[in-house]
Amino acid sequence: MIEVTGLYKSFGNVPILKGVNLRVKQGEVCAIIGSSGSGKTTLLRCLNYLETPDSGQIRIGDLILDRQKSAPNGELVRQLRQRTGMVFQQFNLFPHKTALENVIEGLLVVKKLSKQQAIEVGTLWLTKVGLEEKLAAYPGQLSGGQKQRVAIARAMVMEPEVILLDEPTSALDPELVSEVLAVLKKLAQEGITMVIVTHEMKFAREVAGQVVFMSEGSILAEGSPQQIFSSANERIKSFTAQFNDQDRT
Repeated sequence: MIEVTGLYKSFGNVPILKGVNLRVKQGEVCAIIGSSGSGKTTLLRCLNYLETPDSGQIRIGDLILDRQKSAPNGELVRQLRQRTGMVFQQFNLFPHKTALENVIEGLLVVKKLSKQQAIEVGTLWLTKVGLEEKLAAYPGQLSGGQKQRVAIARAMVMEPEVILLDEPTSALDPELVSEVLAVLKKLAQEGITMVIVTHEMKFAREVAGQVVFMSEGSILAEGSPQQIFSSANERIKSFTAQFNDQDRT
């Protein structure tokens, strides 16, 4: 479903991604972990061209964007973004729109559905994420966990081939994290292809089929959760050890 080849990205003279290669199978959950500044979020944002790679190729399904051959083509980027739903750390909801209005915006503007069709689809997805009683609530009336579930529903109504999540629980109070992770587990069980940058090691262990460990702009290791979390590599051991006590509580 996803194939990344030779991806490089710098900001000014600072290299952020240094030749990243990555493959994610259809229906697989890929968790990207690593220390802050390792390039995780930049990689994720390059996957739907929120950041434009300096070089390298990205394939989502049968759609290929290759920086070696040409500059980004607006139509190709538009198609790429239709295939990739994005969920951000800070929700990015419209504060003046209700939960339902936030969710159906893309259906009306991009997919050109009728308002009645959009409402039906939006209501279905808000129900799936457990917010059927919050359709008319504004973001200011929702908890952080509820806002993030609205954001997930907003991404999913567009029927993306892949959903990209950038630390979707990092802005939440600890007691609200579990409700968002429960929704993501449900999506994983339904076979949604998912790439998630996360510090939730328990989630990565239990739900991910593939774990990628990034360090200093490169992929240091990738494999099954068992392979990564039992790695003998000192850098990986030291990173995962800081989460072990949290996972046991």
